[in-house]
Amino acid sequence: MSYDIYLKDPVTNEVCKLDKPHHLKGGTYAVDGLDTAEFNITYNYSGIFQELFGEEGIRSIYGLTGQKSIAILVRAILKLKDDPCEISYWEATSGNAKIALESLLELAVQCPTKIWDGD
Repeated sequence: MSYDIYLKDPVTNEVCKLDKPHHLKGGTYAVDGLDTAEFNITYNYSGIFQELFGEEGIRSIYGLTGQKSIAILVRAILKLKDDPCEISYWEATSGNAKIALESLLELAVQCPTKIWDGD
């Protein structure tokens, strides 16, 4: 299982198009990059996200604009260690979750007026 998270236009519900493709690596990634503000995160990090964001976990940003989520994501990122598992993205380490949140932060900065949604 995983979270498919994206920033969408509040009027058209279309996923935000980016000026240039991103090469963020999560549970899935496109070799040539994606030109849309979407990201996949393994559900293995759900416990870490619940500790950071409360019972809703990462879903707590759903419904927020990219701009409103920036401070929330930054606070969470600052609480996490730099201990990514070099051999397994799927390992539920603080560092792996941190990389995922940094990726979401990057998308939030690029699409500040769009709304988070997902699953």
